[in-house]
Amino acid sequence: MRIKHPNWEESISSKNWDEVHKKRTREIVEKFNPPKTPFFWLTLILTVFICIALALLIVPLLYFFSTPLLYFLIAGEGMIFGFWIYLLFQEYELKVHHHIITKVLLPLIAGIAVFVAVLFANSIAHSIENILPSHDPLPIVLIYIVSFVFPMAIAEYKIRKRVAAETSTKKA
Repeated sequence: MRIKHPNWEESISSKNWDEVHKKRTREIVEKFNPPKTPFFWLTLILTVFICIALALLIVPLLYFFSTPLLYFLIAGEGMIFGFWIYLLFQEYELKVHHHIITKVLLPLIAGIAVFVAVLFANSIAHSIENILPSHDPLPIVLIYIVSFVFPMAIAEYKIRKRVAAETSTKKA
């Protein structure tokens, strides 16, 4: 069972209870909301491996699709994976360094993995006497990273907009 009240600490502090009851309530809430740090790191490690596997899935796309369709498919893969990352990590009550890891480091790792996958595909294309097309990795990486971050940015914008609306109604 998870207690989903976002400001439970503030809610407990605002009660006219004595400190013993406030302390006991905090203990009960913490019992039902155990820290998820080990699960966060395990999820992060699995996510990095999945990220590398998805980057390798781009290699066949590079050979079989024309550039506009290729960019569209890469953007779609990036958006789906970015949305999945957002859904996966929204359950964790993240601290600032965890936010930096999920919102900066994961897209960077994804971009590096895609870059390496494109270089790998280009080396295969050159080794087969240029029968297969060669691609510039920079636009592919940029499209992937932007589409990867896009779902997280939209969700973050909506959350901030909702929080701003809630705080303005509380003040009024």
